[in-house]
Amino acid sequence: MAQWIESPSETSSPNIESPSIAKPADKVEFLQFSDLTTAHNQVDAFNESLDQLMLQSLNPGGGWLPPTEETTEMAQSFNRNLFVNRPWSYIGVGAGIGREGVSQLGRGSFVANAKVALDSSLSLRPAVWAGDQVAITLPLSYDIQISGSDPFEPARFHPFLGAGVLFTTDADDDTDDNAGDNFGALVMGGLDVRLSDEWVFNTSANFGFLDDRTEIGIVLGVGYVFSGL
Repeated sequence: MAQWIESPSETSSPNIESPSIAKPADKVEFLQFSDLTTAHNQVDAFNESLDQLMLQSLNPGGGWLPPTEETTEMAQSFNRNLFVNRPWSYIGVGAGIGREGVSQLGRGSFVANAKVALDSSLSLRPAVWAGDQVAITLPLSYDIQISGSDPFEPARFHPFLGAGVLFTTDADDDTDDNAGDNFGALVMGGLDVRLSDEWVFNTSANFGFLDDRTEIGIVLGVGYVFSGL
């Protein structure tokens, strides 16, 4: 809103009557501070309207949701869940279960394993089986995600199938049935179960083919997701 003040050069005279009040041409205009902030306030109102539209979409019953701490967390979760099933990886530890195996793959052992996601459906799954000897498996897996009824919730179950190579070394080269310096093919299948955004349970069955024998090792482990939600 504009205001005007009289010019210093103009004086008022009690003997002169003006028939009407008009804005003189030589008056100086000043803008009030509220006029300068109108545009900024309009932008803030527009942004607030967008936020309420997003909160309304989160309300299954319709209508506006009150701007509480709970609805703010819902809005943040809404943004995060736009990418709930993007590729993720983990590193973990577990127990290797085998029976009457010659290589470490077929024996009871400690296992350090990992999943390195290449994209949403392909992963490298290296593992080291440690005990009296060492076995190293390096399979490439095809991953399947089983989504729930809510598209904004991350898939919990991720079965996979894979194939790769197996390498073993035997600590005792004097045994008749040692598996020293063996190299062979590997096929495997398993399941990842997301326990939370950070933790995953994993299990797999691994079949290694060394010379004329087949080694079988089963992994039960837990992993920490380092590129998770």
